[in-house]
Amino acid sequence: MARFSSEEEFLDSFNEGFSHVASEVLLEIEAEVFGTDFGATSWSTIDQIRTFIAEMGLTEEDRLLDIGSGPGWPALFIAEQTGCSAILCDYPFTGLLQAKKRVTQDGRNAVMVQGHGAALPLPDASVEAVCHSDVLCCLSQKTEVMTECFRVLKPGGTLVFTVLELTESYVRDGRRDLDFGPEYVSVDEPYVEVLTSTGFAVEVRDWTDVFRVTVERVVAARKSRFDRLVAELGADNAADAVIRSERNIAAIDRGDLIRRFYVCHRRNPGR
Repeated sequence: MARFSSEEEFLDSFNEGFSHVASEVLLEIEAEVFGTDFGATSWSTIDQIRTFIAEMGLTEEDRLLDIGSGPGWPALFIAEQTGCSAILCDYPFTGLLQAKKRVTQDGRNAVMVQGHGAALPLPDASVEAVCHSDVLCCLSQKTEVMTECFRVLKPGGTLVFTVLELTESYVRDGRRDLDFGPEYVSVDEPYVEVLTSTGFAVEVRDWTDVFRVTVERVVAARKSRFDRLVAELGADNAADAVIRSERNIAAIDRGDLIRRFYVCHRRNPGR
């Protein structure tokens, strides 16, 4: 299904996408479906991010790293709700520029850094929590990212994230008809195994049902504003946005695609 020749080319394509996220039509869809107005590009609704917050237990003294932060969802919302300090890290620079505008507009305190999740520009054991929302399925270096999350977390710190995955039955059947999901949805090794071997204690929850409802609502919202989407994105990109989401719904209904929520605690040394 790959549409790009490399991960770098794929991530660079986000620069173009981020240039549209603050447009009137996309913010309107985001508010209607997700309950947010940050220019979000993941599938996390505001209620799901409240679950992130509950699991991390952040205070005003804590630091949160958001990997693949884009224009600031969910890190800026989490910082607003908890008082923690937010570090926004992403590879495409355009999203970070959007986040900087939002920080200035709202008078928030946050740090923006450009970097890849597989080589985080932070010291060891420097943050109390890490989050990312539907990011690993857009990156090929999944093990490296999870290892880096462990490295920058303080002992006892928490990593929470969502990710789209192929179901075990799809992988077991050895199918290759992958015309749905993000560019790097396939995995070489199950996430739980990688996280556990890295040193995390892991809890997993299935969020597929809510994901399906969200995708269905996104499709409806895009179709009802399709002419405006064409004006903003161009005819091909607007059509692709609808088609790819419809394929995701079909994949969920076939039992091929799922979305999971991971809560991972960095074990203390010697435990």
